[in-house]
Amino acid sequence: MYHKGLYVPRNYAEAEKWYLRSVEQGREDARYDLGVLYLKGLAKRAEGMSLLQMEGKQGNAWACYELAKALSQPDDQDGDPVAAYSWFCLAEAYELGDKLDKVCKKEIEKLESELSIEQILGAQLRARDMFRDRQGALAAAEEAEARGAEIEKRGLEARRRLEEATARAA
Repeated sequence: MYHKGLYVPRNYAEAEKWYLRSVEQGREDARYDLGVLYLKGLAKRAEGMSLLQMEGKQGNAWACYELAKALSQPDDQDGDPVAAYSWFCLAEAYELGDKLDKVCKKEIEKLESELSIEQILGAQLRARDMFRDRQGALAAAEEAEARGAEIEKRGLEARRRLEEATARAA
């Protein structure tokens, strides 16, 4: 209520107080809500990212998505496009829903165009290692590996064509 200003004036400090109580009581998604509040409302970025990572490791697709968005901001000093790639892949695997799955897919494709093959493969290994026990994460790692293989294949094909063109020109 206080976080979004529903039926009461927006008050981040009050929202934090209630979210902390919810976390203490073990309410599902309380860490996610508190993480988003810290990340977007209270400018406690490190704490927010830490909470979202914990939730993401537990299979919370929304936490993966929010974390990936935060890490993919190009003007952000804490930006990490390789980590963002991993988190977007996991969010997609955890099935956010059709609309957000499409958003994740678009972000993944955008990052793939910006990252090297080595960075993509590193992100895939990171996802597999960090989330080995999660079935959805394993699916994400497999999907990311398939994407990496396809990108590598396209890169090799482009190199071959370049070499052929260079040989013809010589």
